[in-house]
Amino acid sequence: MLTESEALELEQLIYDKDIEESREDLLKFTQTTFTKFTPSDFHYKFYDILNRFANKEIKNLIVSAPPQHGKLLPANTPVLTTKGWKEHGSLKSGDYVFGQDGKPKKVIGNSGVYEWNVDRIVFNDGNSMLAAKEHLWNLEVEYDDHKGRRTLLMETQEIFKRRHRRRPYIKCSPSIDLPERKLPIDPYILGCWLGDGHSRQGVLTVGSEDIDHFSKLGEAREVKTGIYRVLIKGLSKSLRLNNLILNKHIPEEYLLSSTEQRLELLRGLMDTDGCVDKRGNAEFTQMKGVLADQVHILLRSLGFKSRIKTYDAKLEGRKVGVKTRVLFNPNRTDIVFKLARKQARVSNKTVGDRNDKYKFFISGILPHGYVQGNCIEVEGGMYLAGYDLIPTHNSEGSSRRLPAYIVGKRPDDKIALVSYAATKAQKFGREIMGIMREKQYKDIFPQVQYPERGYTGAKANTNENRESINSIGSMKFVGVSGPLTGDPVDVLILDDLYKDWEEGNSPVTQRKVWDWYISVADSRLNNDSQQLIVFTRWSEEDLIAKLEAKNLVVEWNGDESVDDLINKLRPDQFLKINYRALKEGEPNDYDPREPGEALWPWKHSKFKLESTRAKDADKFDCLYQGDPVNKEGLMYSAFKTYNQLPESKMRKNYTDTADTGQDYLCSINYDLPLSSIDPHLYVTDVLYTQKPMEYTEPATIKILNSNKVNKSRIESNNGGRGFARVVEKGVKSTVVEWFHQSKNKQARIYSQSATVNKTLVFPSDWHIRWPEFYKAVTKYKKLFQANKHDDAPDAMTGIVETEQNKVTVSKPTKPKGLNFGS
Repeated sequence: MLTESEALELEQLIYDKDIEESREDLLKFTQTTFTKFTPSDFHYKFYDILNRFANKEIKNLIVSAPPQHGKLLPANTPVLTTKGWKEHGSLKSGDYVFGQDGKPKKVIGNSGVYEWNVDRIVFNDGNSMLAAKEHLWNLEVEYDDHKGRRTLLMETQEIFKRRHRRRPYIKCSPSIDLPERKLPIDPYILGCWLGDGHSRQGVLTVGSEDIDHFSKLGEAREVKTGIYRVLIKGLSKSLRLNNLILNKHIPEEYLLSSTEQRLELLRGLMDTDGCVDKRGNAEFTQMKGVLADQVHILLRSLGFKSRIKTYDAKLEGRKVGVKTRVLFNPNRTDIVFKLARKQARVSNKTVGDRNDKYKFFISGILPHGYVQGNCIEVEGGMYLAGYDLIPTHNSEGSSRRLPAYIVGKRPDDKIALVSYAATKAQKFGREIMGIMREKQYKDIFPQVQYPERGYTGAKANTNENRESINSIGSMKFVGVSGPLTGDPVDVLILDDLYKDWEEGNSPVTQRKVWDWYISVADSRLNNDSQQLIVFTRWSEEDLIAKLEAKNLVVEWNGDESVDDLINKLRPDQFLKINYRALKEGEPNDYDPREPGEALWPWKHSKFKLESTRAKDADKFDCLYQGDPVNKEGLMYSAFKTYNQLPESKMRKNYTDTADTGQDYLCSINYDLPLSSIDPHLYVTDVLYTQKPMEYTEPATIKILNSNKVNKSRIESNNGGRGFARVVEKGVKSTVVEWFHQSKNKQARIYSQSATVNKTLVFPSDWHIRWPEFYKAVTKYKKLFQANKHDDAPDAMTGIVETEQNKVTVSKPTKPKGLNFGS
């Protein structure tokens, strides 16, 4: 067993080895500077490509990968903004939420709502909230093997994976910082009326022990022995104008007023319906309702950790309702009462001023299930969520480590990082600088010197521009349309140039991005400059599409080694890598997954992804598959679908064999309906694959036999006759015929496109059953040279041609279960 000194020496040797390896490998650098990062099989391939870019083996690179969602909160989580409470899902860029320091923080992005698996985080006061298993929390933790406390950024699912000396906790936020407002009713008076006021008029009911205090507010009159009514001039009218008569609640403008105004409101509430126990703990008591919940929110906005308890209220042994106690623990110095007799109890409290009352201790994590939720990006990282105003963390992007690594490898390089908005780019900048300030980074690249906080030298140290102290290197962080004036750019990184679906498909935004790229960005590049483009593809008219149209993009599909492809690229061409959420095509060198296999099954299972695709196939292809489509210029409009297959008189098949190794075999089973007035043909099964003949022959036989097909027609061009003969020998009861197709393929597809659209009907879930076939059909263009393959449209056209003399295409009727335009 190692001694303590030997263990420390071994630990140092391991650390030194990690530091040395991190200077030469981006993945190792990421693991060393981001210790909770655990790479998957995907990351090894992905970081190898990025490492080649960092080492200048790749000059221009486009990377497309689906988002690793998970930093989500439920969409209906309430979040306090400067304009009142909003649901988390409705927050948008430009809204202001509140940070852990109590100050407003700008929202700079919203992922949009999607379904995700969440846990319930339970706090020791009984309150709880839902969050993704991967959601980030800034926790204070004490471990058995460490002295003192550590502040860690942890995911929900990690919180209880290690043994703690005590429960981890989140620090309570300070008072929300807001300016003073002009309020219609004095906040202290409103608080008093909410506590002990008559619900129909501006009158308080108080006891004799406090009448000297409350009589200063208005005219006092004794109505019973020791009971007084205090009439406050003008209060009834103000209450009526503000919808408070018979409707006791705290208007939102009061909850968004200054700290002192909110304290005055609290003092009014506590002077009337508040009390203090012998230990100095305070509580506000009301019948259960909206007011008690609002007092809880008021206390949280003032920095107090309050908790709510309910109990049955009884009168002479009879239950008369439910009362709510809102409890909190003020410090000796907190002035939460104006009544001296009550405030004295706080000042003389015996419990002491333990810090625990400003901590949210986490007592457990419980599985909850799938909910609709979203992620947001907030300046500064932390923001307050829920009515408890729990400090939580926003999502972290993936474009931070690479720039920091390049700065260390090439200190003299001038880097520009561009996003859809300057605020988003500048957020990247602050996070990159945060990485560069860490001890591990300084150990890896000790020669790198950028200005620290408080720097007063001549080098630029702004959110937009940061300059190296001891080299000629610099970093710029700008939004699209922003300037790139000054020195040339050595490394241009374009990350998220389009904010969302709406902007990505806006012709104005598309033109703005392209014009800026050509006139500003491209003009700053030199012969040796590198470019990295990383963003979600929302449209076929985006920057990547425009570069592709000019033959400036070559996609690596795994058919050849990446080294060979890189060597073939012209200096102005981009290498494009697209990692799809669901694998399409056969396994290859850069993506060895089987067709349909999920990229990150532990985060996005195949079932989950297919469920998402079912909701909106077009957006799924953009966000998860990196494959957008512009609906203008498509050959086919939306096809009709069925939920229930009608009774049929015959099941048939049409098969188009693959002409070359790059073509697809397309074999389609379809039913002829029994009804003589139904002009449709109902597709029941599809085989669509690029696999070789040793696979396609038995696979075709299988779908003919398993579906009990009556008759199959197979094109005999380019080896199709031999294929047909093999199939004929393998089928049980299917009549197989083959023929030679001599007509022009493009002319056939175009001339029959309207008939195909009207006649063929697909299952309602065909985009899930046959995703590659679905994409080949729904994204097929009228401009033939824009299509990579035409095997699916060719086979569909063949079906219509086969049945044309037997099926009269007329105005469609709608048999039971048929959906138009799905």
